Amino acid sequence: MVQRTYLCSLITLLLFAGPFFVGPTSLFAQSPDEPQPAPEKPAWWDRSIPAPHRGSISPNKAALLGIVPGLGQAALGNYGTAMFQFGLFSGSIASAGTLASKDDYIEFEDRRVTYDLEEVLLGRELARQGVLYSDNALYTMAPFSLETAYDRQMRMIKDGKIAETNPLVEYGEYNRTNTRTEMAGAYGLMAQSTIFYSVYSSYRDAGAGRHDERIEELLIAPFQWKYLSSPWVYVPLAVLAGAIGSSGPYNDTTLVNDRFMNDGTREFLTVYQSMNAAVAEEAFFRGYMNHTLSRRHGPFTGGLISGTLFGLAHLQGGAPVGSVLPQTMYGYYFAFMQHKNGGDIREGIALHFWWDVIIFAYQFQAYKADRRHSRSKMEVNFMPISYTMRF
Repeated sequence: MVQRTYLCSLITLLLFAGPFFVGPTSLFAQSPDEPQPAPEKPAWWDRSIPAPHRGSISPNKAALLGIVPGLGQAALGNYGTAMFQFGLFSGSIASAGTLASKDDYIEFEDRRVTYDLEEVLLGRELARQGVLYSDNALYTMAPFSLETAYDRQMRMIKDGKIAETNPLVEYGEYNRTNTRTEMAGAYGLMAQSTIFYSVYSSYRDAGAGRHDERIEELLIAPFQWKYLSSPWVYVPLAVLAGAIGSSGPYNDTTLVNDRFMNDGTREFLTVYQSMNAAVAEEAFFRGYMNHTLSRRHGPFTGGLISGTLFGLAHLQGGAPVGSVLPQTMYGYYFAFMQHKNGGDIREGIALHFWWDVIIFAYQFQAYKADRRHSRSKMEVNFMPISYTMRF
């Protein structure tokens, strides 16, 4: 599925929620009577030992610096972690940009193919004038890319077809993507996730939150039986699976290239996107945002605010606010789980991961390999309702 990163949403959320992010006491903080770890200099990967410069900067300031991946960790003296976070972010941005610069990359606004009467009428007139699906010199000088008569015949021969129906007639309105486009999105998602985790880890290592939630602990949480056996995890997943099983096939078709369907990309993205969303979103929205808001306003109000912001962060351009009501309700539930577990976000990560795996796997069932995925909305509307090759 097409994913848009939350980079703009992140800035908006911080501006909106900033006034709430200052509070005197922590809902989940350790008691003053509990012994504190000795201020040893840690190995760069060991978050169970305080950061070298812990106490020199407040957790909220460290989180603010963490918006630039690695900067918050550098301020805390965790230079190895800082270099890794910044390197991962920079490499992801560069890789996404490289893929997005290729000719076959599909821009976000061009991924939805819908019926357009004006384009249909224009296509019919161009065909009547002998311009559309022509191989003459004037055709190649058009200001936009179109499929020539030769291109169409070669595509149909490769597909083993002598006749075809316009994909809008065959599938209805649909989406289109390809391997390069999806992998560019995957790198963009990693960049976003690095920002989210950088904010959380800076906040945590500056003295707030829990210090037993190192990255490896978060990554393995979806596969630990102590979380999977919790009714707070398996009951929602069973309800979701039952609802999907009784709803029938997902009917929002997406056309893709053959490689995407056959080389494991679909399966890889199911796990990759689910893990990124589970770890990064729970770290940022619960580990940092909900924890900070709850310190000032209490668990109910803090969970209400953080859950609402979590839902709004999923709002796509032009969509009504009500479209993110399900995500908002999930945000409230995840905030409750964190409070129930004394600030621990790992059970929420386990639920979030497997919830997304089920959703993505269900949506991927509607992906179909079709060479016409490379044809733009205008080109598809220009196509005749049906076409049969002539010999």
